[in-house]
Amino acid sequence: MKEYILTLFCVCCVAAVIRTACPENATKKYIEMLCAVCVISAISLPIFGAFADFDGFDSVFVESGESDDNYDEIYKSYLNDKGVDSAESVISDTLCEQLGVDGGAIRIVLHIDEESSKVLSATAIIGNGAVDTDPALISSHIKNTLGVECDIVYELFDE
Repeated sequence: MKEYILTLFCVCCVAAVIRTACPENATKKYIEMLCAVCVISAISLPIFGAFADFDGFDSVFVESGESDDNYDEIYKSYLNDKGVDSAESVISDTLCEQLGVDGGAIRIVLHIDEESSKVLSATAIIGNGAVDTDPALISSHIKNTLGVECDIVYELFDE
């Protein structure tokens, strides 16, 4: 915002000096018109910049880099969440297929460190369709696949 105000002030001063130093002749009106166009352009610069970058109007008022960092964090968080969901789904489907149980009978939940995005641990939620499955097989599969320990939780419902 400071840069915008300083730029606007400088453009106005330069335009005033040019208009004052201009000789009284037929070209004076064209020079005055050019100075006016420059001042109007300087005033509307943030508006054109906001539409050109598609960052919204916050790019005019936020110091450079602040909003970009915020968008980057949101984007990385979104990718991280989608990556975790995909990984959980793939591991769950692979386990169900290898153990010969119905899809969805075993659900894997990954516990992720938010700063480093590394898997800290996993939880296998065993439903009704996989109650007779050996939990050691599930734990060993998770240990071999992810290199982390796996907690086993039984989630049984009356059908």
